[in-house]
Amino acid sequence: MSFELVMQQLDGRTVYLSLGEVGLGQRESVSDVALVLSRYTDAIGARTFSHQTLGVLVSNTDVSVINALSDLEYPLPAHRGEEVAEDVLDGPQSFVFD
Repeated sequence: MSFELVMQQLDGRTVYLSLGEVGLGQRESVSDVALVLSRYTDAIGARTFSHQTLGVLVSNTDVSVINALSDLEYPLPAHRGEEVAEDVLDGPQSFVFD
């Protein structure tokens, strides 16, 4: 929802594709999906759960790829003590900008 709201505020549009619709890495190869989406979009926001899959998307497209969730990072803003526990924010894979 946060990505869709941000895009609306920027006068952009979003298209949500579920795993069942795309079959990313199952029915369709990740590289093929990246190539097709890059022909129709200005950016791809991807919740891949696998950072390796995210890398394949990046390697096969000319548009920006936004990591919406991978097993390496969850790169969305969070407020200390509200959305995310302190140990996550202070963890080795966190970058905190105060």
